Amino acid sequence: MKQPKQTVNKVFSPHHQRVLSVAVSIILQFSLYALVLFRFSRYFVYFYWSCFAISLLVALFISTRKTKLAYKVAWIVPILLLPVIGGMTYLMFGGARRPHYQREETRKTFQRELPATLSTTDLMRYGPDALQQAWYLGNTALCPAYTNTETAYFPSGKEFLQDYLAELEKAQDYIFLEYFIISEGSMWDEILEVLTRKAAQGVDVRVIYDGVGSAATLPVKYPDILHARGILCRVFQPLVPVLSIHQNNRDHRKITVIDGVTGYVSGLNLADEYVDRKERFGYWKDNALRLRGEATWSLTVFFLTMWDHQNPHSDFRLFRPRQLPPLETTGGIVIPYADTPNADDTIGADLYLQMISKASVTSISPRPIWPSTRPSPPPSASPPGRGWTCAS
Repeated sequence: MKQPKQTVNKVFSPHHQRVLSVAVSIILQFSLYALVLFRFSRYFVYFYWSCFAISLLVALFISTRKTKLAYKVAWIVPILLLPVIGGMTYLMFGGARRPHYQREETRKTFQRELPATLSTTDLMRYGPDALQQAWYLGNTALCPAYTNTETAYFPSGKEFLQDYLAELEKAQDYIFLEYFIISEGSMWDEILEVLTRKAAQGVDVRVIYDGVGSAATLPVKYPDILHARGILCRVFQPLVPVLSIHQNNRDHRKITVIDGVTGYVSGLNLADEYVDRKERFGYWKDNALRLRGEATWSLTVFFLTMWDHQNPHSDFRLFRPRQLPPLETTGGIVIPYADTPNADDTIGADLYLQMISKASVTSISPRPIWPSTRPSPPPSASPPGRGWTCAS
């Protein structure tokens, strides 16, 4: 009998009310736009051909843009099918206004802070496929390859969390977290307790979370709550009640950096369902990778670059690791690379297509959600022995 009440309370919680209010505001804006079109219906002939010309020009413009084919098709088809509203809709809500994170300073930062450490001759010993991927990431994404790096693979959230908390306890200089979703719950409580204690000890603790991904899981003024604990926090593109296609530009990264020595990349957000403490859709199958060594510097640069998009001032030299600990490497290469929320950025998709097209064995990518009531986890994949390509 308690379940309906809990569901009602959850739906009308402050977090969900904020999302609902934004959705209502966007619907009202769209309704106003439709009303304006209706009022102009008496001048339909002139209005139609004007809109048709605008839609045709917009479709031609989109076709020439350097962006994903799927993005072009998703706009061009409805624009040509609905010329009365298609072109104007694009100009009002999906036009050429560039998001703030796509500044030329980002590439300049990567060029300055992530110089190539391995030559083509060095990379050739890992085979032509590895050489091609390393060349592509180094020249297109400006993300270099590293050798002096130790890796550890965690096939589930439970295994990840235990190691993660232990590494956070070792932090001496700084801890950086960048995640799409942070949700209040037992997992985040454990992490937050460590972060608060480390901040009190003088460790520089910073958090970035996505404004839409965490809109329904954190309070509006959560950065202030973290600031009161000594933790710096920034929200990537907070959810605002404005009808705009740029609301879809999100930060899906899952990065943690500790002292520039140890780093984590994964598909895991910081929420209870990712460590099987809360069942939403069944067993959640996801994984994580820990880096220790030179390659962690790339993760540090990725984080600081995103942090500086709102207020550029970081001196990257202050975050260079003091020294690296003894490492147990496998002799392979590690290439951390960063995608962005921008639709024009196809680094991740291109790299996956390269790997799939050159695969010599069957590759099975498990779904994050494993549909079953309370199953045992499916078998985990083994990490490659020759090296890693790490997505953040």
